[in-house]
Amino acid sequence: FGPNVEFCCSDVASSPIMVVFRVVDCFGNYNDCMVEVYVEDKLPPVGTCPPNATITCEDFLANYAAALDAGDDSVLDAFGDASFFDNCDTDVDYSWDYSINTCQVGTITRSWTVNDPSGNTPFNCSQTIFVEHVSDWVVEFPADIDATCEDGELPEFGEPEVFFDECELIGTAFEDIYYYIVPDACYKVVRTWPVINWCVFDDFGANIYSEDGFA
Repeated sequence: FGPNVEFCCSDVASSPIMVVFRVVDCFGNYNDCMVEVYVEDKLPPVGTCPPNATITCEDFLANYAAALDAGDDSVLDAFGDASFFDNCDTDVDYSWDYSINTCQVGTITRSWTVNDPSGNTPFNCSQTIFVEHVSDWVVEFPADIDATCEDGELPEFGEPEVFFDECELIGTAFEDIYYYIVPDACYKVVRTWPVINWCVFDDFGANIYSEDGFA
């Protein structure tokens, strides 16, 4: 017997719990009564999620893509973690997913759900990491050339070289126009290369680069 009775979270599953009250008078006489106590957890878990973040597609490819493709989400620890509190035990369910298109643009989503054994309203939160497109690609076209044709075959013109295109979807083609009346030559071929970046084509509505080559 004591001045009070303390209960804890482990008593929730043991309810009801029998409590005995004893009253003693100044002569030492006493009497007891018993009551059943139902211990309930009424407090739901609470918490906060890390804030949303934004990275470039180049950063995603360099530091996150390979690990996430392999199912390793530990690289996402750099974006923080959820914090939560509950007066009793908790069960944490963590999940992540990402959706990135061929232009390396999309989102990475991290979600937390925290439940307690008493069935109170769970704590839910999520973090979105936005992967943004960066278009800094460069095209180097072949230089003009003078050549001697044999058996009517054209010389090797070379091809456009594209650099810094990790976040791009580049398409190239060419079209030849022949000129048979030219000074100091049998004929001239003007080769035009349109180079299309499909990742930004809709934004501009036209080819980003187009250049002529001569032979």
